[in-house]
Amino acid sequence: MMHLKTNFIIDILKILENPYITIPAHESWYQHTFTIHLLYHPPYLWETLLAFLERRAIPGVEFADASSYARTLLIPQSEYHVSLKGWGSVTHDFEHNQLKVEMSASCYPELCNILIRLRHLFDLDFNPEVIKTELKEPWIDPHLRLPGGMDGFEVSVRTILGQQITVSAATTLAGRLVKHLGTPFNYGHPHLQYLFPNASIIIEAGRQNLLEGGTGIGDVLGPLGITGRRAATIEAVAKAVQSGEIALAPLPIWQSGALNYDAIMKAEHIMKQLSAIKGIGPWSMHAIAMRALGYPDAFLETDIGVINRMRDIYPEIERKDKKKRLAYAEAWRPLRSYAVINLWK
Repeated sequence: MMHLKTNFIIDILKILENPYITIPAHESWYQHTFTIHLLYHPPYLWETLLAFLERRAIPGVEFADASSYARTLLIPQSEYHVSLKGWGSVTHDFEHNQLKVEMSASCYPELCNILIRLRHLFDLDFNPEVIKTELKEPWIDPHLRLPGGMDGFEVSVRTILGQQITVSAATTLAGRLVKHLGTPFNYGHPHLQYLFPNASIIIEAGRQNLLEGGTGIGDVLGPLGITGRRAATIEAVAKAVQSGEIALAPLPIWQSGALNYDAIMKAEHIMKQLSAIKGIGPWSMHAIAMRALGYPDAFLETDIGVINRMRDIYPEIERKDKKKRLAYAEAWRPLRSYAVINLWK
C-alpha cells in the first residue's frame, strides 16, 4: 500500500519528461516527502522494539523515542556508482496493523532497496506462529521482533565499537566517529545532522593519514577513544565490504511465513568470512549476523546481558560456565536470535 503526495507525483512526471529540469532550491528533494504503509502480522511489540533502537541510536544519524524512529539514509546506487542521500521516519498505525513511513523524495529512485531494508529493520516478515512452535520457554514472548539495521557496514562498525564495553559507551564512540568522519546532512530534524561514514570514507581516511606520514586509521580514530585494534578491525571490514568480498545486506530469512534455509546457509557462509577478519570473534560475528543479515540462530553466550538473564532464569548455570549456556541454547535452534532478544528484554 503506498500513498504519494500529489506535488511529488507531478515533480516525478516532470523529471521523467525532462531529466535536465532544475528544481528551485526551495523545492528541495530533501523537503518533499512521500508516505508508504508497511503491513505486518499482529501483534507487534512496537514499544519494545523502539526501546531497543533508542538505546542504540547513533547520535546525529538515528533518533528514537516512545513513538517514532527516524534516521538519515545513505544508500548505494549500483547502477550509477554513487550513493543516494535522504531521510526517513517511522511511526506505528495500531488500528491498521502497519507502520507508516515518511521519506524524503530523494529516496524514490532506490525505493525497493529501502523497503527491503525497512522490512528487515523492523522484522516485518516474521511469523510468530513458528516461534510459538519452536520456542516454548515460559519467558519467551513469541511476538517479540528481531531488530535489524538499515546498513550492514554501519551495524558492523557499531558492533566492533561495542566489544567488551557498555551499550551507552559504544553509542558515545559511534557519535564521535560520526562527528569526525560523517557527512553533514541537516534537513531540519533537531537530532539528525550526519550521514554515517561508509566503507569508502573509512578507507580513504586511513589512506590520507598514511600519505601525511601517519600510521593510518589508528591515528584517525585513536583521538576519538577507539583503540588501535578496533580501528584496524573496522578498516579490515570496510575493505572487505568495499571490494565485494563480504556482502552485509539483509537476507530473505522469512519467506511466506517460513524460514528460508538457503538464506540461513548464506548467512552462515558470510559469518565464516567475518570470523576470518582479525578482531571479529564469536560475539561480534553473531551480533553482526543477527542485525545486519537477519540471521535467526545467533547466540551470544559471552554477552553480559545474556549471562545475567540466564543466571536469573537458570540458577544452576554459573556465570563462567559458557559451555552450559551453549548446551541450554541448543534447544532453541534454529531461532536462538529470538531467544537472545527475549533475554535482553
